[in-house]
Amino acid sequence: MQIVIEIPKECIPTRQDLMDIQLHFVDGKVVEASGYGFAALPEHGRLIDADAFIEKVKKDRTHSCYIQSWTADDVLDVLNRNYAPTILEATKGATE
Repeated sequence: MQIVIEIPKECIPTRQDLMDIQLHFVDGKVVEASGYGFAALPEHGRLIDADAFIEKVKKDRTHSCYIQSWTADDVLDVLNRNYAPTILEATKGATE
């Protein structure tokens, strides 16, 4: 299981410190994370930084002239060439 916890900026220590976050589970699912907002991530493929991907493609002159007319195969081709920085690796067993 992977979860993302949203910690407000004012709660983040400005010096070296420890922060205890308790997770409350019910029926095998997280229902609370020390009062902070959270989201459980579903099984997923590789998650990318889409904004960084778009900027990189715009800077590459070989793609920028026809970016508006891309097909899904065109996007996958560019993604497979590592134009898109990986933010979160695929979960075990997830299909891409």
